[in-house]
Order: sequence, then structure tokens, then C-alpha cells
Amino acid sequence: MATDVLTLLLQTEDEEGNRLSEAEIKVQTLLMLFAGHETTTSMLTSLMMALAQNLDVLEKARAEQQDIIQRTDDTALTLAQIQQMPYLDQVLKEVERQYPPVAGGFRKVIKSFDFNGYHVPAGWLALYRIEAAHRDERCYAEPDRFDPERFGPERAEQKRYDYSLVGFGGGPRICLGMAFAKLEMKILAAQLLRRYRWQITAGQDLSFSVIPSLRPKDGLKVIFTAY
Repeated sequence: MATDVLTLLLQTEDEEGNRLSEAEIKVQTLLMLFAGHETTTSMLTSLMMALAQNLDVLEKARAEQQDIIQRTDDTALTLAQIQQMPYLDQVLKEVERQYPPVAGGFRKVIKSFDFNGYHVPAGWLALYRIEAAHRDERCYAEPDRFDPERFGPERAEQKRYDYSLVGFGGGPRICLGMAFAKLEMKILAAQLLRRYRWQITAGQDLSFSVIPSLRPKDGLKVIFTAY
């Protein structure tokens, strides 16, 4: 029985017994490698960088983990604990907003429309810019500031307009792996916050390259120290 994605792709058949072509398998494999690994790695890198650069946020996120351990009397990370991390949820949303792994996406226009004085015909490809939505001052106060509090219940800035937080896309074609990716990141972040301190080593170029996904030009060299 197949247990890996590539074998499943090779064995998949439609109702008439047709299988994917070699070209289709190549495209799907590359898509899964990029969407399932590269983008999550990008966000986790940005998370480690942002927390090291914003020590007040780091300490608040760490305090939440210690409080959970004390309340549950359990040092092991459990699913029940993962569901009790509202501040870490806010931090991850702010990383998604400020450091979206992918710059944008395309949608095919299925019905002509007019927007801001421009006519967009059916059949065209429209590019939506994720960063532009995430830094819209009508939605986000001080958009250049790393501020997880903007996603708290009191402010909830992302709810001012539809599709204001689209790091995973939006609408019917939203990322199928979004819940899994968020769970992965939350598990790793919680474990790091509980077990390590870290600092970014000096002399790095932390400006960003955006292709194929967002990442610091020198990577991210970090020193971890266990508690």
C-alpha cells in the first residue's frame, strides 16, 4: 500500500482509468515541495527573526507557554495545550502579515468588471499583491510595526475588510494545507519557546529576497541556548 505522495500520484486514476502524465506528475511534485515545505520554512525563519528582534513579544509568548504548563501541570506539548495559545496565534498571524512567504497570486477573470476607472476583461489574469493588502493603512495601524496585538479580540484589525490577511490565499482556492502548516509552525514555535533562548549572530544581511519565497539574503544564522 502506497504511503508516500509520489507513489500515490503515480497510482492515481480517474473514473475511466486514466493516470496523470509524466509532465503532470512533475508539476504536482514541484507544487507539493514548494507549497508544503518552502513556504512553511520561510514563515518559520521570519518567526525566529521577528521574535529575536522584538524581545517584548518574545517574552510575552514565552510567558504564555509557562502559564499553560503550570495550569495543565504537564510539560509535554499536547493538542489540548496547542488549543490554548491565543497570543502565539496572534504572533503567527503577524508574521504572516508582515512576512508573507509568497508575494502574490494569479486569478483568472471569469467575468468582466470595472475597478477604480479600469476595465478588466473576462479571460485576463489578475495578479493580487499579498504585501499590498497586508500593509494597507486603512486596515492595519502602523503597518510597518511588528505588533501581534492588532489581532487580539479588542482590535481585530484583519476584520475591517474582507481578504485583509491572505498569506494563504483566500476564497474557494485558499491553501488546502493551511491548517496543517499552521499546526506545524505552532508546534515548533511552542517547543522553541519552552526550551531555548536564541539570538541572531552579527554581520548578516537580513534584507529580503522574494524569489522563490521570502527569505533573508544571508539566510538566518542564530545561536540557540538550551534552558
